[in-house]
Amino acid sequence: MLKFFASTLSSHAALAPHFTARPASIPMHENACKCTVLAKREFSPPHLNTRQSAPPRTKARQRAPSPANSISAKRTHPPKWQSLLLLSLLSLLFLLPQRAPAQNEPTKPNLILILCDDLGYGDLASYGNTTIKSPNLDRLATEGIRFTDFYAAGIQCTPSRAGLLTGRYPVRFRLTYSLMTNTPTGIPDSETLLPQLLQKQGYATMLAGKWHLGDQPQHHPLKHGFDHFQGLLRGHDTDPREFWNDNRIIEKQAPIETLTQRYTTAATDFIAAQSRKKQPFFLMLAHTAPHTPLTTTYAQAVEEIDASIGQLRAALKQANLEDNTLIFFSSDNGPAVGKEGGVTGPLRAGKFSTYEGGIRVPAIAWFPAKFKPRIESRPAILLDLFPTFLNIAGAKPQTTKPIDGKDLTPLLFENKPREGADFFFYAQDRLEAHRSANWKLKLPDRQTAPPELYDLEKDPAESKDVAKEHPDIVKRLQQQMADEQKALTSQGG
Repeated sequence: MLKFFASTLSSHAALAPHFTARPASIPMHENACKCTVLAKREFSPPHLNTRQSAPPRTKARQRAPSPANSISAKRTHPPKWQSLLLLSLLSLLFLLPQRAPAQNEPTKPNLILILCDDLGYGDLASYGNTTIKSPNLDRLATEGIRFTDFYAAGIQCTPSRAGLLTGRYPVRFRLTYSLMTNTPTGIPDSETLLPQLLQKQGYATMLAGKWHLGDQPQHHPLKHGFDHFQGLLRGHDTDPREFWNDNRIIEKQAPIETLTQRYTTAATDFIAAQSRKKQPFFLMLAHTAPHTPLTTTYAQAVEEIDASIGQLRAALKQANLEDNTLIFFSSDNGPAVGKEGGVTGPLRAGKFSTYEGGIRVPAIAWFPAKFKPRIESRPAILLDLFPTFLNIAGAKPQTTKPIDGKDLTPLLFENKPREGADFFFYAQDRLEAHRSANWKLKLPDRQTAPPELYDLEKDPAESKDVAKEHPDIVKRLQQQMADEQKALTSQGG
């Protein structure tokens, strides 16, 4: 600061002739005189003091003229060094607000990923539901980008989450089914997860909610990129329902009816803490609802998630982070269709199926400072969030292994097409469906039956098989599926 101050004085010295002294006819207030004297006494730089010697102090100081007589009083111009000093101080005041951000201030966007468990495509008002009230999610959709053709990375919990956090089809590392209690399998150390790469970019990371990528010590989320964890290692439909706080169990059997609010409180507390630290963050809020079993109705479970969205946005507003935060909301797969489950709207089937009702899910991207609100009909998939979040954070995916997801930043920020229009859907280890542009080839459950072809642009409900009318398209999509499986084999994961 002293160097800057000295350099400022020097730089303004040449400008002194362009500033005239105060005319004698304009009064100067007594306080201003005192400030000038104080500045002269305390801040006069030695190299600007041209006096040979100071006169001896007298015992009695001459009384300054009163303001009433100041107009007629004879006044001399202040020395040039005082004018330069005041000019430098004013310049310093103007420069201070324009300083560069401090090193610990966040310059990268905060990233929030909200993932529901078994939320149906038709469960929200913004997707056509007329009975479930979801005002906060409706507002998120109105202010953001609402996808009409967004896909899960798997037909059930574990593979879909594994694909999302790696950007790779989970069949590549054989995590293709949902894990149960004390299963030795889990996310392998050979896979690099999204939070691990975000940590390297200076992000604080937290998982609030459901993990479901292994309950053994080596699979714990704190060992795979998360700084903090509050939630369950498995689904809430498995026993024991142990609630974790980082690396310790704080409750052996957490009540189901408390989970959504507990996840939400953990998330909002994390937001507040990171705001105080001024550090960018990645927050994954992974609800266990509206997956059954439920202690409320299905509609109430969805509405509680909607209330959670409201609390999250309030926390961002309180921390003044709304303009620098991206929220992406979606579901891990379709709903368990039935009496206690959700609805898929016009789509066919539900969870565990590669028909649209099992894999097409709600998805909303919200970043009002950057995204223009719109409805997005071009297809995308949860795998895409891996390279997308990394690009936004200024990072790149690992290049040693193939990444199946595509970077959505051109689509989100500039409304440009996603790179590639091919999507592959697995039922555990079996490649069972393939979408290419508007065409979808679906292998039937009975392997002896012929493949089915649907034009999703005209028939999203998959109600009319047009395979016989388009044998050339069937052949092309079959070949693409064969090439996909061959590539997976040759790449060795």
